[in-house]
Amino acid sequence: MRNLFPWQLGWTPLLLLNLFPNLSQAEPQYEAQLIFPLESWHNHGSCIVQTQEGDLLACWFHGSGERKSDDVMILGARKRKGDASWSQPFLMADTPEFPDTNCCMIIDPNNRLWLLWPTIQANLWESALMKYQISENYHGDGPPVWNQEKVLHIKPGDSFPDEVREKTAAYLSHQQLTPDMIQWAHDNFQQADDKLTRRLGWFTRAHPKILDQQRMLVGL
Repeated sequence: MRNLFPWQLGWTPLLLLNLFPNLSQAEPQYEAQLIFPLESWHNHGSCIVQTQEGDLLACWFHGSGERKSDDVMILGARKRKGDASWSQPFLMADTPEFPDTNCCMIIDPNNRLWLLWPTIQANLWESALMKYQISENYHGDGPPVWNQEKVLHIKPGDSFPDEVREKTAAYLSHQQLTPDMIQWAHDNFQQADDKLTRRLGWFTRAHPKILDQQRMLVGL
């Protein structure tokens, strides 16, 4: 799909890699910069967007671990256009005593900022509950001012169990059938048949996409 924003960015935890087009050369120029000093805590699942003003806004999850750590929260930082460094990290989202992980952001055609992330209910990835926040006021210093926070309910259709069976069978047709593989397939079928199980456990990783300037496609 066509990227709506005329820039590309790559990143790793704590490290931001910017790609800037150079009009005088065919080869791009790269610049690497820490958003904040290195530390021992876990920082992962980062995402970045560029505002209409040219500022950069990054988010990531931060804590003593991942899904098994109830202190994990979503942090963010801002780099103003023309500034040499990033702001101090600030809180973007936190569900007290639950891990908030794997966040992503997008700015929609109405210039609203969306933050999407899963809150882990039982310290297992399969217990993830998707949430999102929307802000129209995210240009000032510090965290965005969120207008609303909602749960993103996931409801696979009635054909979902059959689709899981078909795709699992197609995958196994190219594998050596071991007891572990057979058990994996059995677990897949059980989970797909259970209504609650198939409505939880979804979470974001990549940037959402805007389709036709009207619809948002969120990869889970």
